[in-house]
Amino acid sequence: RYADVPLTVDGRSYTLVFQCRARQKCYTKPEKDVWLVQNSDDIRPCGILLYPFALMDETRIRYRPTNPYKRGSKDWTFYRKLREARTVAEARSLGRRTPRLLKDLQRGRLVLEAVDGASAAVVPATSKLGRLSRGLRKAFASARGRQKKKKNNKRQRRKP
Repeated sequence: RYADVPLTVDGRSYTLVFQCRARQKCYTKPEKDVWLVQNSDDIRPCGILLYPFALMDETRIRYRPTNPYKRGSKDWTFYRKLREARTVAEARSLGRRTPRLLKDLQRGRLVLEAVDGASAAVVPATSKLGRLSRGLRKAFASARGRQKKKKNNKRQRRKP
């Protein structure tokens, strides 16, 4: 089960991912993104990944206008309400939990919006085990790029 609350370190929020390797032919896949390993000797942790958490309450979002669910179903009715949400906090207040928001983002139903209204993550791809979707990687890369520019600007100012 996924946590609804991101890991917070020094006031910054992160998504925590444990990356593991499994011995070939020693696991089954009961679901698309689930690997079941019977013997703990067949699995080896190889990394801990920290990604800046993109879905903070104030993050602006936009849901795709076309409803992906079967007309008249409970999910279809809920999605109609959910399309009105403009921030992560609003989507949560309507009953959408963080894991489902992440799944919506991965499946392209949800788009993160930049402050100026432009899309920050236009076409999220399906995530693979231990990887973020293309849309999240783009959003984090642009945030890292802004941080690097700030650092470089500060360094240039210090030089005599």
